[in-house]
Amino acid sequence: MKTTAISLARLTLPSPPDNTNNVLAVAFGVLIAALVVVGSFWIMTNLNDSMMPAELMNLHMQRLPAL
Repeated sequence: MKTTAISLARLTLPSPPDNTNNVLAVAFGVLIAALVVVGSFWIMTNLNDSMMPAELMNLHMQRLPAL
């Protein structure tokens, strides 16, 4: 009976975390955050390069026939 209680306690109580796991978790979080930030800037700069300048857009809109 005593052995069963000890083995159940080992299954339910968490063990102290290893420093290696903490370092890997923080590194993974930093990597994901950096990918999101860099990817967002990359997308925004590509969209900005692909946009038509405002002057040309105004000329284009003026030339369209009225519906």
